[in-house]
Amino acid sequence: MTVVNQLGILSSPSAPFQSIGLVSPPLADVDELKAYLDITHTNDDALITTLIAAASTFVESYTGVDFRYRLKTEIRDGDGGKLMTLRERPVVSIVSVAIDEQSIAESVGLSVDGWYFHDGHLRLRGHRFTLGDGNVQISYTCGYPVVPFDIKQAVIEMAGLKYRDRTRIGKTSESMAGQSVSFLPAVVPLSVLAVLDAYRRIPCL
Repeated sequence: MTVVNQLGILSSPSAPFQSIGLVSPPLADVDELKAYLDITHTNDDALITTLIAAASTFVESYTGVDFRYRLKTEIRDGDGGKLMTLRERPVVSIVSVAIDEQSIAESVGLSVDGWYFHDGHLRLRGHRFTLGDGNVQISYTCGYPVVPFDIKQAVIEMAGLKYRDRTRIGKTSESMAGQSVSFLPAVVPLSVLAVLDAYRRIPCL
C-alpha cells in the first residue's frame, strides 16, 4: 500500500525505489547535494541518490519539459497548413523535414522555398504540410546541453529539504532508503515552484 508520510513523500515500505519518466541522468548529482548540505561522509549516498532522482522526476513531471539534450524525430499528420508547433522545447536546431517522403530544404531567404523556424514554430515557404496521416517527418535537436542553473538548484533544494526533514520526524536514512519516493506540489517551497513555473508548458497535441 502506498501512503503519504509526514515528509510529503509517497512511500511504499516494501517496494524498491521506482520512478516514472525519470530523466537520465538526474538533474543534479550526489556531490552537489552533499556540498549544499555540508556532508563529507558517504553513509547516506544511497538515500541522497534516491532523493535527487525523485526531485528530478517531479521537476520534469511538473514542468512538462525533458531537460536532456537529445535528437527527436516526430511523425505528424499533415493538416494542409504552413505552420507546425513541435512537441519538445527548447528546439536547438532542425535536422531534417520531409513531407510525403520528399525532403524539404531550409529556406535561406524570404524568396526561397523551404522550411524555417521562427518563434517556436516550424514554418514553410512555397510548401504546405499536405493533408495526410503520418506523412510529415521532422527531426530536430532539443533540450539543454547543460542543465539550467536554476533548475539544478531547485532539485538540490527540494532534495536537501527532504533530507533535513527526515530527522525532524524521526526518520532514519536507513528506513527511507528502501522506500519509493516522490514529491507533492503542496510541500514544495513556493520559491522553487516559482522557478519551475517559468519553464512550465502546455503539451502540444
